[in-house]
Amino acid sequence: MPNLSEEELQEMLRNNPQLRSEVRFDGKQNVPSETTAGLSVKPKSKYGVAPKEDRTYNGVLYASKKEATFAQELDLRVKAGELSFWLRQVPFLLRGGFTYRLDFMVFCSDDRLHGHAFPLWDIQCYEVKGYETPVGRLKRKQCEFLYGIVITIV
Repeated sequence: MPNLSEEELQEMLRNNPQLRSEVRFDGKQNVPSETTAGLSVKPKSKYGVAPKEDRTYNGVLYASKKEATFAQELDLRVKAGELSFWLRQVPFLLRGGFTYRLDFMVFCSDDRLHGHAFPLWDIQCYEVKGYETPVGRLKRKQCEFLYGIVITIV
């Protein structure tokens, strides 16, 4: 592409809106993007998060692709009869007005104790982690201590 003046480039972009995603600006020099090569490419997230399509399962947008895959596995386990049901994003109140949100709480009926007037449950807590942060680790430890639960990292 020949070097165009700023006015010529702006005129070309006004007349051809499909070119807008294919052109980038490097300072004062206007150059067509080599990465797109005529295709519209979505920019990559600076946090390395997967696109929304990959993080969506059953109409719910999850924080990561790994979380969405884990939710799909839990649904399959419920259909197989291995689990009763599961909850997502369960809030736990911590001291100081803070909240810890557990990714998944899984319920399985305890078959050993039939005949009771109320159901007994085996409850498991799961946190799906791709990257561990110090604040997340601290909140998880506080939650385990205050509520007497064990959180399994997946």
